[in-house]
Amino acid sequence: MKPLRSATVFRLALPPLAALEDHLKEVPFHDPDARDIYTAGFVPTPTLSEGELATSVLGATVFCLRVDEKVVPGGVVLAEVQKRVETEEEELGFRVGRKRRSEIKEVVLADLYARALIRTSYTPFFYCRDSQLLIVPTTSAKATSRATKYLLRAIGAIESRTIHIDGLKGGLTTRLDGYLRGDEAAFAPFELLSSVWLEGPGGQKVAYQLSSDLEAASEGIQEALTAGFQVSAVQLSHTACDFRLTSDFRFKGIDSGEKAAAHDFETEQDRLRHDLSAEIVSFEAAVKALMDLFGYKEKAE
Repeated sequence: MKPLRSATVFRLALPPLAALEDHLKEVPFHDPDARDIYTAGFVPTPTLSEGELATSVLGATVFCLRVDEKVVPGGVVLAEVQKRVETEEEELGFRVGRKRRSEIKEVVLADLYARALIRTSYTPFFYCRDSQLLIVPTTSAKATSRATKYLLRAIGAIESRTIHIDGLKGGLTTRLDGYLRGDEAAFAPFELLSSVWLEGPGGQKVAYQLSSDLEAASEGIQEALTAGFQVSAVQLSHTACDFRLTSDFRFKGIDSGEKAAAHDFETEQDRLRHDLSAEIVSFEAAVKALMDLFGYKEKAE
C-alpha cells in the first residue's frame, strides 16, 4: 500500500460494506491463460486486508483491483512479423498481400502472448462513506477507466460522476489574478504555494515559481494572461494536505505530511491503517473544501 500521491475523484453511492463485499466476489481475479492479453479482478488489499475484499478504515472503505497484463513490445511484434513474412515470400516466390500479412500478425501475437512476461499492478479504491467520494489514486485516463469498468461490472448498476467543475480553468485564472493584485483570500481556505502552471491558446505551457520572486512572477503572469494564457494547475495547501490541482480537477503530488512511527503501534498493519486513515480524512476534507470554493453542483439527472 503506497501513500496517496495522485487521484481522480468520483461522486457515487456504493452499497454498505457487507453488500459491497458480496458484489466484489462476483468479479474475482484469475491468472491469465495463454489466450488472455490481460486479466483483472478484485483481491484483498495488499498489506491491509486480512482476507476480506472490502476493508473498513476510519470513515472509509478500501478495496483493490489487480491487473495482470502481458508485456509484448511493439518492436518485437513488428520484427517477428517481418521475419515470418520474408520467410513465406521466399518459399512462395512472390510478395504476400495485406490480408495475409494481417493473418501472420495475428499468429505472431498469439505466440508472443502465450509466453510473454506478466506485469502486475494494483489499484486500490478509497470510498468515503459519508461524503460518497470515491478516490482512485491515479490520474491516468486508461487506468481510471479500467478500474471503474470493473467496479461497474461487480456492482451491476451504478451512476458515477467524475467531479467536473464548469469553468474551473477560468476560476483558477481569476483567483490567481486576484491573488497577485493583493487579494490574499482569493484561494481561502487554501494557501497558494510556490508553483503555478499556465497554458496558452496554442498549447504552449509555462511554469512560474512565486516563492522566488513574487513581483517578477506577477509581471510575467500578467503578460501571459494578456496574451490569452490560462491557469492549468496550481499548488495548494489545506491543513495537512499539499497537492497540485489541475484545471480538470485531478490531483498530483499529494503530500499528507509525516507518517506515524512504527514503534507507536503493535503491528505494521496497525500503522498502515492509521496512516491511510489520516491521508484519506485529510484529502477528503481538501476535496470538499474545493467543491465549496468553486461552487460545485451536481448536474440534474
